Amino acid sequence: MNNLFPDYQKISRSSYIVLIGFSSEIETDIYSFKQLFQRNFGYAEKVRSTPHLTMLHFIASKKSIPPIIEVLKNFCAKIKSIHLQFTAFNSFERNKLLFLDLEKQEDLSNISTDLQKEFKLAAPEISIERKKLRPHATIARCPRMKLPQFNDAVEFFKGIPYQKSTYPKSIAIFDQNKRKEEWRYDFENVAWQ
Repeated sequence: MNNLFPDYQKISRSSYIVLIGFSSEIETDIYSFKQLFQRNFGYAEKVRSTPHLTMLHFIASKKSIPPIIEVLKNFCAKIKSIHLQFTAFNSFERNKLLFLDLEKQEDLSNISTDLQKEFKLAAPEISIERKKLRPHATIARCPRMKLPQFNDAVEFFKGIPYQKSTYPKSIAIFDQNKRKEEWRYDFENVAWQ
């Protein structure tokens, strides 16, 4: 088998996501909602994950990351200026995902679409998951929870008024296979990492 695929190890690919981080105040609120979910409804996935907005998913080799980082650097000014308005709690019933909804914004959708195009130009070998952007901040994902209990949780959270806004705190590329950030730009401290 090694003779048939001699370069397999050299071209291994990872799954990546481009994430937008929120202000400390919004992060703290979201962590509080995650804890509230656990106290009232038990275990769920994603309750320990860092609050973020996923801009897009892509699959790439390690060598594709430097040109993608350059594309993101060029988009930082646009991304930094996006006004993120949280509107209410909502859910994807099919996935049993509870989230904090963001007001629909053309700017965010346009940037996501433009990023996809620029990523493909910079690194044509990458695969981009083309999904319509539905911006949100995940509170909990509950695949094992019975639907009536999940619906109770959704109704509970929908009863909590929440309307706050923020600007992005950071943008990052996260390697989902290695569970670590590949690159990050912090808007608050204005630093490449």
